[in-house]
Amino acid sequence: MTQDDLLELIDRAHQEQWETLDLAENDLTELPPEITQLSGLQQLYLSGNEFSQLPLEIVQLSSLQHLDLSYNHLSQLPLEIVQLSSLQQLYLSGNEFSQLPLEIVQLSSLQHLDLSYNHLSQLPLEIVQLSSLQHLDLSYNHLSQLPPEITQLSGLQQLYLSGNEFSQLPLEIVQLSSLQHLDLSYNHLSQLPPEITQLTNLQQLYLSENQFSQLPLVIIQLTSLQLLDLSGNQLRQLPPEIGQLTSLQNLDLSYNQLRQLPPAIGQLNSLKELNLSFNQLRQLPPEIGQLIGLQQLNLDYNEIDQLPPEIGQLINAHQLEISDH
Repeated sequence: MTQDDLLELIDRAHQEQWETLDLAENDLTELPPEITQLSGLQQLYLSGNEFSQLPLEIVQLSSLQHLDLSYNHLSQLPLEIVQLSSLQQLYLSGNEFSQLPLEIVQLSSLQHLDLSYNHLSQLPLEIVQLSSLQHLDLSYNHLSQLPPEITQLSGLQQLYLSGNEFSQLPLEIVQLSSLQHLDLSYNHLSQLPPEITQLTNLQQLYLSENQFSQLPLVIIQLTSLQLLDLSGNQLRQLPPEIGQLTSLQNLDLSYNQLRQLPPAIGQLNSLKELNLSFNQLRQLPPEIGQLIGLQQLNLDYNEIDQLPPEIGQLINAHQLEISDH
């Protein structure tokens, strides 16, 4: 986009009172002063550009609620960003932050913060000042622990910690009682603490690509769980207690070492999606036919020569995948 094209677009946005402006992936390094005329702008997309610092013109957009600066070259933010008092969503993924810019914590209206794919090795305790935060994405950084103060983020509903260096679950997490979505995939976990049962509102738990050799039985007590992803671990068998997760709708056990399934699998009567691909299964229990709500069943790359007749009871399954061993 040329400078003239950019100015023309901004002028049009001003004339037509746009609330959203998308300038993503345009190789921009700066913004023209004219952008400050967009006083009613609520959403600004600047991802995939060449910004090495935040254009100060942005902080004059007092109505801004959504700001996407992901995949630029930012390593710090100016103090002036605190002027964006209405900002609710801030995307800083794929930049060069080695520490959390403390200016962010003064954005008291912030509900969604994405700092994934940066170089963070720790979080400052000041993060607790973001009392409105509901969604926090810290995926693919270098974190191995969380500050105890994070427990004060009582409204947090979604926490993404995949692709970090956790070898055990930070116990601070279990005090986040509003948590509904927890992503711990691509870490170094081999077990979960009993305290995780305190997350009574947890609906989605991602544990793929860790080091679990058996299903942590504490998971069974997470009775609100609707999605469980344990793909890419070293599970050799499932305990019969798996049948107690009766709210489960999506179960991913692909890329493990399962040789058989327990009959209790048939008790998962809410299940809609079951992924068993890339295991060592030789047969399925007849109880699989009890999963009458199942819509997708993936059995790719196992050692199954014959399916049980009960598989015909899966009348709602519109996607059944079975490939050669």
